[in-house]
Amino acid sequence: MGKMAVHELERLRTLAERYGVLLEYMDVHGVRREASIEALLAVLKALGAPLEDFSGAGAAVRDLQESAKGGVPPVLVSWEGRPFEFKLATELPVHCTLKMEDGEELSWFSNHPRKTSREPAVISLPQDVPPGYHHLSLVIGKNRCEALFLHAPSRMYGANGSKRWGVFSPLYALHSRKSWGVGDFSDLRQLSAWSSEQGASFVATLPLLPVSGEGMGSPYLPLSRLFWNELFIDVERVPEFSECAPARAAFESPGFQSELTRLHAALLVDWRGVCRVKRLILAELSKTFFQQSAERRNSFEQFLKTHPEVERYAAFRAVWQREGRPWPLWPESLRAGDLGAESRDSEEQRYHLYVQWLAQEQLLDASNHSRANGQSLYLDLPLGFYPDGYDAWRERDSLVPRVAVGAPPDSFFPKGQNWGFPPLHPQKIQEKGHRYFTEVIRHHLSAAGMLRIDHVMGLHRLFWIPEGFDAKDGVYVRYPWEQLYAILAIESHRNEAIIVGEDLGTVPPEVREAMDERSMRRSYVAQLFVSPGSFPEVSLPPENAMASLNTHDLAPFAAFWKGLDVLERNRLGLTDSAQAEKEAVQREASRQAILQFLHASGRLKGSSVSLEEIFEAFLSFLAESDAGCLLVNLEDLWLEEHFQNIPGTSEEAPNWRHRLRYGIEEFSKDPRVQALLSKVDEARGGKAHGF
Repeated sequence: MGKMAVHELERLRTLAERYGVLLEYMDVHGVRREASIEALLAVLKALGAPLEDFSGAGAAVRDLQESAKGGVPPVLVSWEGRPFEFKLATELPVHCTLKMEDGEELSWFSNHPRKTSREPAVISLPQDVPPGYHHLSLVIGKNRCEALFLHAPSRMYGANGSKRWGVFSPLYALHSRKSWGVGDFSDLRQLSAWSSEQGASFVATLPLLPVSGEGMGSPYLPLSRLFWNELFIDVERVPEFSECAPARAAFESPGFQSELTRLHAALLVDWRGVCRVKRLILAELSKTFFQQSAERRNSFEQFLKTHPEVERYAAFRAVWQREGRPWPLWPESLRAGDLGAESRDSEEQRYHLYVQWLAQEQLLDASNHSRANGQSLYLDLPLGFYPDGYDAWRERDSLVPRVAVGAPPDSFFPKGQNWGFPPLHPQKIQEKGHRYFTEVIRHHLSAAGMLRIDHVMGLHRLFWIPEGFDAKDGVYVRYPWEQLYAILAIESHRNEAIIVGEDLGTVPPEVREAMDERSMRRSYVAQLFVSPGSFPEVSLPPENAMASLNTHDLAPFAAFWKGLDVLERNRLGLTDSAQAEKEAVQREASRQAILQFLHASGRLKGSSVSLEEIFEAFLSFLAESDAGCLLVNLEDLWLEEHFQNIPGTSEEAPNWRHRLRYGIEEFSKDPRVQALLSKVDEARGGKAHGF
């Protein structure tokens, strides 16, 4: 790139700011990092700025200013209890019409007195409208402007309340004597019933969405965030199972039973094997249903009526299976959205319609059973989606080309991270009224009483990595966070659901300030809040926290204590020997700090303590803390050392495959497990014996 004059540089920076592109950020070490000119230019082009090189920045700024004159933002937000108004650069009277969500309309003229005709018109909106998604129409002379008007509760649901606690397990890792090599919705229902008896207020799991690669893909890169993973269906609970002779014959055959025995005995989930056996039986059940079933057809038709998008999703899956390649390689008409009549009425499409209906039935059954016991399902919403999947195809007009989402360098990933999926365009999602985001939230809250927003900073800004750039050279781009918070507030109240934001790592202060203001619960993971040499050695969790000892991306407590994650990262080449040695020294300092903290608080006594005693004492600290919610990882209760996921790896480690060491029938009757949870319940305000 040629030499840039000072005035050209300033214009480029002005343009970047107008497009929401951050010129700099603070890294994990508190060092200010400036975006390179090359990265700024690449991101601006991707956003649609009309420039070929930095010399066109000035003209692009002028075009942007001109297009903004007299316009209305596509989305407006107001909060209950606060007056709302905005200004329009017009000398003409403005006729306003607010069509509320229920169809009622309010009309008025802007009548704020103006000292001169050049003063902007001030549009004040009524404060007595109910929370919801309303439509604002403004007529200015011969011009009409339209906007989505979000009127939201000032705080998200569940801002106050008693101390809660719950248990966590990935559903794929859970298993019972009846499950087919992977946890299913019946196992989730059983876990909910048992944990409710122990006093738990919620059951948490990883995303339950469909993934690529015959189930082997990451749950955080789903094919879609709008549907459920059919591999979690309990096949034997499907009503058609007892009526379908071909399915029964296949199921009862010696070969099939032998395969089920193998899958059930495996230490790791064999996703391909599970997919094979479940697909075999579910395909037969689907044929039987569409050929013979009449009794349940009304329920199925109602599902299609209330979930119209499922027909398009099923057709997409049918085309994908027929083409045998991802959608970016399909013929133009298919890529553009015309899936063809043959796909919309094929056996493959009917199969996906059927299994989505079954998955919805069984998950909602587990959810309703949980609610009947005074409990909630705590689901997890991933940040992105698989770039070759349904959502990427469906939202292709809103995706930013030649850019991937990732994260800047930090202590774990000194080269940064490229997560491989494209970002949504901040302006285009507003122009579409946040339709997709709203649908995704509603889909999850149809079953969840609690929802975790993965990488909550993504509501505020995302780290964009232009094509051809290293991950460390990415640029942050802002998102309309207040609008997204408003949608979360509306939906959380409508569904009486608690919203939790994953705000771990390097998060700017304004993100947590916004979370606190809107009563979104924060994340607190004890092993990340250990500070050797400080007082207290372990930072106390805030009242609005979802507290835990670890996450699915971190080592379980026993592995953390033994430093097995440090050794494993070094073995896999994620760290060199010098960095591994440094991490080992830091881990020893953390262990000593935790011991000192637990001894000082009276939770540990004596110089010789076992790992079990240390774990119980650390868990008691969290249970007795002021944290509003506590999440207990089931695997910690028997001091598991395996990892569910090692970030930065794919084929090198068996991620998303480790089954629980014990089945539900075993750990639910384990006296130590019961005793530990009894103590947690008492510490949280329950009836059992305390720590």
